[in-house]
Amino acid sequence: MDVVYSPDSWPVSPLTLVAITIPTYLILVSIYRLYFHPLAKFPGPKLPALTGWYEFYYECILGGRYFAEILRMHDQYGIYPRIETRLEAPVYSLLSRPNCSYPTR
Repeated sequence: MDVVYSPDSWPVSPLTLVAITIPTYLILVSIYRLYFHPLAKFPGPKLPALTGWYEFYYECILGGRYFAEILRMHDQYGIYPRIETRLEAPVYSLLSRPNCSYPTR
């Protein structure tokens, strides 16, 4: 074996490969979450559909105001807005109980 494989002999540098792979992955995940996710048919803002950082901002940066934001989304988008990227949404189970409605401001 006279050939020694070194990073200099690679057709693409590892940094270039990472710089291409990460944005491609993020774009594909975004397309999936917006158009092919099981919750894609529910109305709602696009940013919470893409990332959980939306909830983090309201809970951690604004000091626990995400519940008020959810209420605003209910007023704007109806009873079942898409508020998260995950399938579980505890507010839905509360709203589906008989004689139960979300609090008003």
